[in-house]
Amino acid sequence: MKSANHPSVSSIARLARGLLAASAGVLLASCAATPARGTEVVEGRLRYRVADGEATLLGPAAPLRFKEDVPAAVGGAPVTAIAPGAFEGCGAIRGIGLPGSLRSVGARAFAGCTNLTGVTLPQSVEDLGEAAFAGATHMLAVRLPESLRAIPARLCESSGVRVATFPEAAAEIGERAFAGCERLSMAELRPPLRRIGREAFADCPALGTVEIPETVESIGPRAFAGCSSLGRAVLPDAVPLPPADAFAGTKVRLDVAARSVGADAPEGARALQLGPAPDVWLVVRDGEALGLHPRDSAIDLVLPSGTLRVAPGAFAGCAGLASV
Repeated sequence: MKSANHPSVSSIARLARGLLAASAGVLLASCAATPARGTEVVEGRLRYRVADGEATLLGPAAPLRFKEDVPAAVGGAPVTAIAPGAFEGCGAIRGIGLPGSLRSVGARAFAGCTNLTGVTLPQSVEDLGEAAFAGATHMLAVRLPESLRAIPARLCESSGVRVATFPEAAAEIGERAFAGCERLSMAELRPPLRRIGREAFADCPALGTVEIPETVESIGPRAFAGCSSLGRAVLPDAVPLPPADAFAGTKVRLDVAARSVGADAPEGARALQLGPAPDVWLVVRDGEALGLHPRDSAIDLVLPSGTLRVAPGAFAGCAGLASV
């Protein structure tokens, strides 16, 4: 009786090679169908990704010099963006020149660049990421494009910025945008600013004065808290009363329209915030103290300088008033 035919070792090997070749062909075809993600190129000491006719700066390709200049184009492709975190933690760089083709700067792009002394963003920049310059402790100033409509959250948090000048179009200052800037001595707020975010300027001990534009519609909690040098602030009548902790830990005693705090007061009367009791107000008009609001507040009252007289019956019924 004849034995059954069995495939030889060589035929099995040929079959395996055929299957591998077919699999490789399918894999190559699959890769060919995947859209390209761009090409990385290096020019000078910097690395870029070129895609769809535009270049994005990815970061250093070699040790950086003190001053770097970003070209307007790489291989004919305009440089339009800086990637998130592109230079984060680069301690060597002190200055960088940015091209007029730039439209976007990613989040934390220059965060932690402890020797960076200043940056001028071209007017072409439309999108600025959060914390772009956070922790840049030697950066004295950042010039923002006038068309920027919002100051991102944590933009210069804990940086060395001394003066904050805001674009004409800026309507919002984000959360903690300049918090912890120990050298910040002046913040130039101007219309059409509408919103000052939570802790936007918190813990800036050198900030001595701030003027709130009448266009402001909201001031966030602890917006100026911990600004220990900040003195008296006058809010325009059109500005809503800020949270009680907006100026916590400062020398600020708010001066607002008396009716804005709910006081029953004559036209033109003002309400002055009293010392350590941020919810207690002295109602005054033309140097005359008219009373307390709320009237049952418990407080040792020290009349502020400039108080010329006390109206008859000003503190009648103020049961919580310990002394004047």
